[in-house]
Amino acid sequence: MKTTNVILCFAVSFLVLTSCTNLTSIGDKTMVNTITISHEDGNTTPRLAAVCANLKAGQENWIVFEKGIYHFRKDGSLEREVNAVNVLPGMKHVIVNLEDAQNVVIDGNGSEFIFDDIVFPFSLIRCRHVTLRNFTIDFSFSRYCQGEVVQSDESGFELSIDPAVFRVDVDEKGHVIFHSSDLSVSTEERPILIGNVIFGRAPWDYVYAGDSRRAPEGLPTSHVLTHAVKTEKGIRFTYLKDSRRLVFPLGDQLLFCYEPRQNVNILASHCEDIHIENVTMYRGGGMGIVLARSSNVYLDNVSIQVRPGRNESRSTTADGVYMVQCSGTVSIRNSLISSTLDDALNIHGIYFKVSGVSSRALTLEGGLPEHGGFQFAEAGDRIEISDGQTHRRKGMFTVTAIKVLPDGRLTCSVDGDCSIVAAGDIVENQSRVPTFIFENNRVAHCPHLRISDNGRHLIRNNVFDGIQCILVQDLLAYWYESGAVADMLIEQNTFMDSPRSRYGYPIEIGSTRQGSSDVRHHNIRILNNQFSCPNGQAINASAIEGLEIRGNRFDGGPQDSMLHIDACTNVTLQDNTFSATTNSSK
Repeated sequence: MKTTNVILCFAVSFLVLTSCTNLTSIGDKTMVNTITISHEDGNTTPRLAAVCANLKAGQENWIVFEKGIYHFRKDGSLEREVNAVNVLPGMKHVIVNLEDAQNVVIDGNGSEFIFDDIVFPFSLIRCRHVTLRNFTIDFSFSRYCQGEVVQSDESGFELSIDPAVFRVDVDEKGHVIFHSSDLSVSTEERPILIGNVIFGRAPWDYVYAGDSRRAPEGLPTSHVLTHAVKTEKGIRFTYLKDSRRLVFPLGDQLLFCYEPRQNVNILASHCEDIHIENVTMYRGGGMGIVLARSSNVYLDNVSIQVRPGRNESRSTTADGVYMVQCSGTVSIRNSLISSTLDDALNIHGIYFKVSGVSSRALTLEGGLPEHGGFQFAEAGDRIEISDGQTHRRKGMFTVTAIKVLPDGRLTCSVDGDCSIVAAGDIVENQSRVPTFIFENNRVAHCPHLRISDNGRHLIRNNVFDGIQCILVQDLLAYWYESGAVADMLIEQNTFMDSPRSRYGYPIEIGSTRQGSSDVRHHNIRILNNQFSCPNGQAINASAIEGLEIRGNRFDGGPQDSMLHIDACTNVTLQDNTFSATTNSSK
């Protein structure tokens, strides 16, 4: 066997890439096409986009960066429409656009990737065997606004805001205008979600400042009505006559999330065999990583966190890792998820609503606008129908064909008589669920690990520090996140200062379906964990068939306060220890 190395330096279009291609071949078979991107100042987007557009089919492509700091801007990016579930639809400026690509490795070699505009850093669509590794993702501007309470009473509140980090203005009509790069968002267009840096402490409300074009109906949480003025230190919000009135402790840090789902740092949609290794994210205007209808995805040594030394309290402005209708094996190992504005992890399916019925076909629509156009199933998948009112199961079908309509609805042909189905019923895909492994990770200062699908779940040897809870629960009422858990092992984890707020349990298992529903969780084992619970509560479990709680250590209270078990069958409690003291640092 003879190996030949050929070095080819090239230019793509009018761009001189100062890059080289190594073609490693065995006989006549080319094995690896290696493209080296040299470190240069300025906008790297055109060079990288040209490389991605000229990958060689039929062989393995390695894109390797010389170690350095690289800046990426809109100029030279691919402007295209990206439809990703729970991402605001529309045209996005995509930096790395891989569609139908196979056998690609992007190796940053320890480089920093800094994005100077609102862009979509990585979009992988229908890709196979892709690895992203050895780089950091950061933006050169904050993706939210944060301020310290310097005055608060029944009349309103004032925030001191650091102008070196957060760009914000107030107009003469009392509207607040937030800026990220070239994006400006005004409260004249819509209310802005405001939260407390300390989980569980008020507020978690929408703020109206000045008049608004959006009525408050349909908001997922409550709201306040204000008029804003600019002050020497920041912004003063004065409550209007009919508003709720919130009073905050002086010194509290409040944050405004005005750009929650503009883009995703890394999107993998309808992909297979994706590896993300040694990647750190410091900022994100939306989710950190979204995996949609993808199978066999592996995250190892991934960090989502606030950049050390930066005056910010949040990393991403939505979930850290978000997975919907995935399959195969999905694993997260040896990773850190910290200071996300929303859930650290959200893994689930999606309920769709039936809007039309024929003899052997259903018309389906998503519960939220962001679900429109998401093909949650394909031919051969098994879907389950539940009554839209009682939430009881009605039947199962096999999908024979599925099509996305121009308005975002789906037509779904099935293998049986649809006379049992009525408009308003809900549909869940029972086939597209993964074996999920969450192992040797640290999760800190985040709301939840939210899990709601019927795959197998292993959550083992993790440290949960200051999270609200592991939440095993569908969210049918608003988010249409589906799924009762079929098999879950929570083993050898450490829970510190959890729940982060003064209420709740670090493990909560239940359902938002109607009490008349026959859908229940099955086979949940909570074994050999350590709980340090400042509020004396550890596990709240309901609607489970087959619950085992064994070998755990509970610090902070007796069994009758630590464990709350309701409407569960086949329950085993064995070899647990309880202490009234806790080593909480809260």
